[in-house]
Amino acid sequence: MAEHATQAVLGHGTQIQRGGLLDTDPFTNVMEVISFDSPDEQGDDIEVSHFESPSKIKEFIRGMIDAGTAAIGVNWNPGVYASHASLRSDKVDGLLRYYRFILPGYNARPLELSGAIGVEQLKKLDAMIETRRSNAAVFVDLFKNDERFIIQRENGMSSWFAFTVILNPKFNVDRKKVMNAMKQADIGYRIITGGNFLRHDVIKHFDYECVGEIKNANIAHDRGFFVGNHPHDVTPQIRRFHEVLVKAAG
Repeated sequence: MAEHATQAVLGHGTQIQRGGLLDTDPFTNVMEVISFDSPDEQGDDIEVSHFESPSKIKEFIRGMIDAGTAAIGVNWNPGVYASHASLRSDKVDGLLRYYRFILPGYNARPLELSGAIGVEQLKKLDAMIETRRSNAAVFVDLFKNDERFIIQRENGMSSWFAFTVILNPKFNVDRKKVMNAMKQADIGYRIITGGNFLRHDVIKHFDYECVGEIKNANIAHDRGFFVGNHPHDVTPQIRRFHEVLVKAAG
């Protein structure tokens, strides 16, 4: 058997940071962390089979997303470390707070089972992309003529994994107000692929240099977000998304 150099990455330098109730609150380190299990996000499948399902094959649609649970192990000493006492109070009061996980490296190794499932999923890929593109046509039609919203410009034929929106800086739309409106409407959203990577604390683990002004990345970081697309018709959800954004933008 051929020998291979290890691809292991030392976990030394990993930081767990606790924020506050607002995304603008400062972050502080949780002291003496000894272990960390990251959340395993899972999407539910909902069975929608009926008496006329083609070929008597069960049908499923994608359901809600479970963000998963993170577990942190520490050398517990709340009498010395305020961060440990804060962890205990967070569990008691149940309020939503922001946490940040800074890891020096990450290595994903798919299993053979993942590959076997992936091969079968690839057989559905063309149909899934076609549906995503149909959803995208609805999205583009609703947003293309509204200068308050900058949407992605398609190069070639995109698979449209998600719908990206940047609030045009010219119109000074309040992103926090827009995000609160989406929360109230139960619309899930995320920052665009992590935003400007240079503004994350993990950057200190890299040897890098910047050339010129990082203007557009900062605009995407401060004024952008995206919502997910799906491989089934989500026209009503897209229209609702548009309705919420237009109202929130004023």
